[in-house]
Amino acid sequence: MKLPYHPEEQEMKLMNNVILATTLALLATTAFAQEPPMFYKNTYPEHALKPRLEAEAVLVGDGAKLDAKTRELIALGVAAQIPCAYCVYVHDKNARAEGPTEAQIREAVATAAHVRHWSTVLNGMGYDFEAFKAEVDKMLSVIALFDGAICTEFEGTAERRVCGRPASVPA
Repeated sequence: MKLPYHPEEQEMKLMNNVILATTLALLATTAFAQEPPMFYKNTYPEHALKPRLEAEAVLVGDGAKLDAKTRELIALGVAAQIPCAYCVYVHDKNARAEGPTEAQIREAVATAAHVRHWSTVLNGMGYDFEAFKAEVDKMLSVIALFDGAICTEFEGTAERRVCGRPASVPA
């Protein structure tokens, strides 16, 4: 489902995020000229609150290497997997304010679920970590061999498929 594009709404969302980021930065860099939200004050150790706010401001500040949309999609996926209703609430709102498509939001959450799934299976079954690393390294070397194309090798045959298409690749 493609979300309709409303430039005025996007502009307002962007302005709200700028205001939020600025507020966090001000909270972090001043001696609490403005009071932090009650949920910060009522839950976090008083002596650790200012450094926590400073750390948050650094992650969203000018030196941040991730754009806000990517950062919030990651945060939403993690929040869903923890699971944390508080985190899902805020990161869903923050992510949507950055203008991702519904498909991007679904993919971020599904990717987090995919990681969680294999973590559960591999850890739950006690799969040998060294064997896992060797298998992953072998798979990555095959991908590198084919210049980044994801390849599937069928054991015991010379047939290989590259990117879902039959290909003549030497065994």
